[in-house]
Amino acid sequence: MLVAVLGLAVSSPFAVYAGEPEELLVTVFGGTLEKAWRANVIEPFEKEYNARVRVVSGLSVENLAKLRAQKDNPEIDVFMFDAPIALIGAREGLLETLDPERIPNLRNLYDFARGKTGTHVGVYGGSIFLAYNTQHVNEEPTSWADLWKPEYKGKILVPNISQITGAYMISIFGHAFGKGPYDADTAFAKLKSL
Repeated sequence: MLVAVLGLAVSSPFAVYAGEPEELLVTVFGGTLEKAWRANVIEPFEKEYNARVRVVSGLSVENLAKLRAQKDNPEIDVFMFDAPIALIGAREGLLETLDPERIPNLRNLYDFARGKTGTHVGVYGGSIFLAYNTQHVNEEPTSWADLWKPEYKGKILVPNISQITGAYMISIFGHAFGKGPYDADTAFAKLKSL
């Protein structure tokens, strides 16, 4: 089965039995996140379902490349992506639609955690917010528009555009200054002026 999740929250297709464990091959972002997933998700899953989980580490774009390469002969069962990359996989027809009958926990998720394509779910979220050093900023910024104040010129840091937080920043700017979160043209113009 070829499914995609934004994290490794899989409702088990395994029946609990005493025989030889079934094997599930999954991708997980590496580093400390992988260590946390192994300890808190994978190992408990293996125990509860008498399953064996093999992990292939990779970032979203690497995982998408693996998914494309395996299109006609899938080897990996569950992929971990950031949301924008999961949408690319869905648009390219590389992902199966998740079946609520086989994954009953889907109905327990918040609406925003269920991908609109029905091919992936979100299992973690992040925040982007204004932060500032009170020793160097006299007037507290209260909106994204405050970033363009003259006193902040040359002192603003924004997320790296090649990371998921950079994509979220574009969405925020599109929403704050344009026609909505998908107004990338306005967002990039606004970012360039910053």
